Amino acid sequence: MPGSSHIVAMISAVDLQALLPVLRRTVVVALLCSATFLWNWLSLPDQNLPDALPLQDVNSSYVSPDQSMDEYEKRHAALLLVGAARSLMWPAVCRNIKERLVDALSGPARNASWKAHVFLFLTLEETDAKALSKRSQHKYTPSQLKFCSNLLEAKHVELMPASYPLPLFTKNCQPGKEPVYVNFSAIWNLSGASERMYSQCKRIQVAYDFIQQEYEPKVGVKYAVMIRARPHSVYLRPVPSLEHFNISRYTVAAGALEDHWHLVHRGCTGPAVRDCLKCKGEEFDEDCPPEPFDRDTLVNPVVVREINEKYAKYLKMHVPKRPKQFRHYGVLYLECFRCKGHMQSKFPAQYKNDTGFCDRQQKIYLESALPAIGHFVA
Repeated sequence: MPGSSHIVAMISAVDLQALLPVLRRTVVVALLCSATFLWNWLSLPDQNLPDALPLQDVNSSYVSPDQSMDEYEKRHAALLLVGAARSLMWPAVCRNIKERLVDALSGPARNASWKAHVFLFLTLEETDAKALSKRSQHKYTPSQLKFCSNLLEAKHVELMPASYPLPLFTKNCQPGKEPVYVNFSAIWNLSGASERMYSQCKRIQVAYDFIQQEYEPKVGVKYAVMIRARPHSVYLRPVPSLEHFNISRYTVAAGALEDHWHLVHRGCTGPAVRDCLKCKGEEFDEDCPPEPFDRDTLVNPVVVREINEKYAKYLKMHVPKRPKQFRHYGVLYLECFRCKGHMQSKFPAQYKNDTGFCDRQQKIYLESALPAIGHFVA
């Protein structure tokens, strides 16, 4: 009579033969599932890339054939820094714009779904500092702008005239319907104010026209949204990413004038003051209806100016000691009173809880490194 171990071996052999077909089917199914998973995994786009689309620049017209215009339009914005360079030439100001505006608009690098492309439309000359004795005036050169244009990775840099001659087209406007700049000299009681106002608006329009009429057709892109910002402003906090904004709406910063920072859709490109260049009553159309602005309290630009040593001491500000050859530089002064005034009038509850935030940041800019050596205008 066979032993118990021999009996167990016979039973195991029988069971194994019965299980072989099942095991074969299981292995085949497992191999098929593994192959399917591997194929799907290899087909996925690289999730580590911050952008699924290549960055475009002014010297490149490459657009991948499998990237539609709609895909590009959803992911990119044109950020236009337009105006007098002024304090943008100071490294602390440029770094603030890079970190708290440009990078912040794109959102966290790991999952950024937007990318802001920077365009610089600047005048290096001053037309009003002589009339305003509190400010310092410099004659900057294009080479001094390289630090900031490189830091911001500017797609286009255009140096603009300090002023534009007043046009004659206002004769086409009905009496009392002239653009707002026409009467600015009388309103401000300051000679040349109308020219300054017109030039500010003209520069903004020239910048928008360049993007839509020249840059986009040349590069083969179409920006979904455009943002105009002053080049001589800093941001008290990082602005929200572009995913935060309703890009179908006209959005402005809550604590500043509309022309200091505004985000617009393609139909409303131009100065925030719509009748700045157009006859009153003709400033809106179907593409840009007369809707109220969205005022965003999370966008906090503050104008920063270089004031001279005399005025800084009058304000009881600390003036850093500098070698003689650098004493013509003043100090950077945040115009917190502007931000406070706007917030107090429009958002008093929020202002009440944040009254000294701007003043505390003033200290950051007092010890700022100086711009690259330039020429001082006495």
